[in-house]
Amino acid sequence: RLGATAVLHGADFDEAKKECARLAALHGLTNIPPYDDPYVIAGQGTIGVEILRQAPPPTPAAADAATSGSAHPPTRPVDAVFVCVGGGGLAAGIAAYIKRVCPAVRIVGVETYDADAMTRSLRAGHRVELAEVSLFADSAAVRSVGVETFRVCSEFIDEMVLVGSDEICAAIKDIFEDTHGVYIQEKGLTGGIFVAVCNIANMDFTRLRFVADRADLGEEREALFCTAPSTPVAVTKFAYRFADPDEAVVFMGFQVAKTRYADVAEIPANLQKLGMVTKDVSDDVSMPKSRSLE
Repeated sequence: RLGATAVLHGADFDEAKKECARLAALHGLTNIPPYDDPYVIAGQGTIGVEILRQAPPPTPAAADAATSGSAHPPTRPVDAVFVCVGGGGLAAGIAAYIKRVCPAVRIVGVETYDADAMTRSLRAGHRVELAEVSLFADSAAVRSVGVETFRVCSEFIDEMVLVGSDEICAAIKDIFEDTHGVYIQEKGLTGGIFVAVCNIANMDFTRLRFVADRADLGEEREALFCTAPSTPVAVTKFAYRFADPDEAVVFMGFQVAKTRYADVAEIPANLQKLGMVTKDVSDDVSMPKSRSLE
């Protein structure tokens, strides 16, 4: 409506970023960084302001302890904030503000196993560039985090955790069923108050079918096996996905009645009797990268 032109380029963010820099230099345009800029980081940090403004106030007893010279006054309105990390701008902004105001609040960055540039960078002590990234969580799939975001996250991020695509699908289902929006959990891990900052509004609509398909696996309500039949067998329903260029592998999903670990122990043995070498890949974090989105 305002005369702008949207240019779609490349297979992932990093390719689009390079093209953006080329076009900016070619036409003398102003490049607005998506995350690696102090002002952008500060803008994203306003989410931290909102979190602390909406945090439950201290109880009367806690307030009294804070003003009575107690040796252990309350120091945090929430126990931890979990933040999705891509290039690191959102995490850097939220962490910088909250750590300045409430240093005791833990800031936990969250990445996928196959797009973990910040986790590897913090572990190595310098920015690490990934050779490739999975595009399932495409808004956070970057090969290299920003220079400024790495500096800030190095100072303020307490911990990084990695999740798989199936766990993300299960979490999306939980959010959809519970809130249909941003998810703030006031109980859970240890009975404390935890905030999860979610940014899934830009998900491609066609991806929802995959999310629904994988949610049961992420919730451990389904078991997934891969098998290579050594003799002809009758399979009535299976998913055929690329895994090995030299071997045809069939993926078979089973709905479980109670928990995955209690119900599937006998399945491999039964399939072995049918001449099917079977492996339980329900918890194999490398599988989402090779599974298609069907």
